[in-house]
Amino acid sequence: MNPPGQSTRGRRTKPGRPRGATGLVDEVGTRLREAGFDFDQPLVAAVSGGTDSMALAAALLALRETERLEFLVAHFNHALRDRESDLDQAAVASWCRSNRVPCVTGTADGAAWDSVQDLSPEARARTLRYRFLARAARDAGGTVIATGHTADDQAETVLLRVIRGSSPSGLSGMALLSRLPPNLLAGSNAKGEAFPTPVLIVRPLLALSRSDTAAFCEKSGILPRHDPSNDDITVPRNRTRHEILPALRKINPSVSDALVRLAAIAADDERYLDDAVEAAWRATVAAEEPGRTVINRAAFSKLHAAIQARVLIRAYRALLPDGYLTTANVSELSDLSFGRSGTTTLLPGGVRFAVRYRELLLTFDGAPSDCPYPPEVADTRVDLAAESTSPLGGGYQLVVEILPRGGIGPAGPPADGPESPGRYAATFDAESLGNPVTLRNRRPGDRFFPLGAPGERKLQDVLVDARIPREWRDRVPLVAAERGIAWVAGQRIADWARVIPQSRRPAVRLTIARAG
Repeated sequence: MNPPGQSTRGRRTKPGRPRGATGLVDEVGTRLREAGFDFDQPLVAAVSGGTDSMALAAALLALRETERLEFLVAHFNHALRDRESDLDQAAVASWCRSNRVPCVTGTADGAAWDSVQDLSPEARARTLRYRFLARAARDAGGTVIATGHTADDQAETVLLRVIRGSSPSGLSGMALLSRLPPNLLAGSNAKGEAFPTPVLIVRPLLALSRSDTAAFCEKSGILPRHDPSNDDITVPRNRTRHEILPALRKINPSVSDALVRLAAIAADDERYLDDAVEAAWRATVAAEEPGRTVINRAAFSKLHAAIQARVLIRAYRALLPDGYLTTANVSELSDLSFGRSGTTTLLPGGVRFAVRYRELLLTFDGAPSDCPYPPEVADTRVDLAAESTSPLGGGYQLVVEILPRGGIGPAGPPADGPESPGRYAATFDAESLGNPVTLRNRRPGDRFFPLGAPGERKLQDVLVDARIPREWRDRVPLVAAERGIAWVAGQRIADWARVIPQSRRPAVRLTIARAG
């Protein structure tokens, strides 16, 4: 199965209605083929025991006979309803035993819930469930999870997004095929690490209604389980299902079909714009890595506003393929993109958007920083009387080298070597520098006399002019002598600490770099 490209929401389905049990089985097979599923690879069916997922499992069972489909059932017990949750699990396991279908189960324990405590209750349950499903897929040697989402789920999703103020692209709802977001893969293999390749979600019932799956279960002699938590109207989706949509049906009895058609139209519009967005993406995106997207601000500023919005949405979905942004979210991002450097905002799903001088950065909140400087250091005394190597933390070290008296020729001191993010070196006149010096980070009121400048400046102004992002400035290493700041690592040394060509005075070279 080929994963959907980042520029689309995945493959879409047209609404359809099966006739009888055979019709639903044929529909599932057709949608799997439409999604590009390879019937020679194992498929994991996410089965809760409810009507839709049991219909999916039974359809896959029929396809096992006709298509040689290899599949297994995965059931996750959220342990939220005590005995009822255990009965759900037992019912699924019993069906699997009766039909000789492999079944794996998992249960959310206290430690698992604690690991996602910063999320909403619904998001916590979803995160734990999909991590379990991803692990089940990989343990089986597959990469695809089938879910029982129906057209009714699609209608509810679209309506919820309208209510919350979705951007136009968000109206496209769920896709037939999509990637499982990377943040849901964290800790999903046996070693607690994220998987290196995508896990895909396929929704072969997406063109069918709940009445279709209920009729199929009845004709197949299946007795689905009922989860009473789905009746709790304090949950927005449940209220949409049980109160808002029924009220709207009094105005338009076919409102669910209308919402599904709206999703299909929105998806078609998005596909039409894909070519323009793809060209803009290539022109503006400076880096695209798992969990991190960097946009060039100068190139981005030249795009039409409509394309800018879609580039921002695509950058967001590069991290969360099934995530969506409201119009308010997109408007905020558009405003921030042309605003002050150093501004950040947290988006739905835990995505952090940061504005820098030259870049717009999207990462998962709490992800490791890409700051090229060592962690903040406590004031550290550095003895320059002898060569040494000292650890700084974060894998960095400070190296002190002594250049002998008379070793400085007409061209000045030997080259310090290439500077790059994570490696900084500078050579100083030893007598001007003095001994010892202090390695530290910035303090309020710091001033600095940069090499070649007419005089002292506020260190804050030096860092701003150097386009160092605000969130990095507290980590910039400084070497301070009795006379003042002698070096701002990655920038310049102090004018008074420079080495004079043909000097016979000794010099000191300091290098801050990653060890090894």
